[in-house]
Amino acid sequence: MRALVAALVEPLCELGFRKRSGEMFMCVLTDDVVGWLGLNVGHRSGGVLEVYPVVGVRHQGIERVVAEALGERFHPSVPPTVSVPLSGLMEGRYCAWQLADVTEVAAAAAGISSAVAAAGLEFMRSHVDPHALVAALEAGLSATPEQRAMRLPVALELAGETARAIAVTGAELDRLDGRVDAAAERFRRFAIGFSSAS
Repeated sequence: MRALVAALVEPLCELGFRKRSGEMFMCVLTDDVVGWLGLNVGHRSGGVLEVYPVVGVRHQGIERVVAEALGERFHPSVPPTVSVPLSGLMEGRYCAWQLADVTEVAAAAAGISSAVAAAGLEFMRSHVDPHALVAALEAGLSATPEQRAMRLPVALELAGETARAIAVTGAELDRLDGRVDAAAERFRRFAIGFSSAS
């Protein structure tokens, strides 16, 4: 995996990406929005690695508001605000890059960087606008439902839809009524912080 990440640095740099920690790359889209590429890895029998790239957009303004509402430290690179498997953008074809040994690294790096250039960048650039982020979040394009629940009202507020932001926050609180698990408590903490900041 280290060899693949190293082989991706140059072709992704040509597309405007810079390597971040681990298997993550980011590129600047606007002053407050970055494109995001992460490499998820699975293992098959015989020592074969399967690499599943995920592309996304991270809106730093939205992520900053979420962190402040939760009373947490702002992280500059994770998670993406919206994300989707790269293969989901490639004419509906499911695709994972398989690596049985180091001789396959160059071909995998070329395939991944070509797919990012052909489909990933378009997805990133088309989700810079707050309204596009709202639509993506409403379509479920986030890592987890819990992350989506906190980012949707902030994106709505940013898009000038304050009434809807309040409504979706209230609807989520109603849905979580009676739950005492960590995810429910975390959202309640977010809702209190978000409402007091709005």
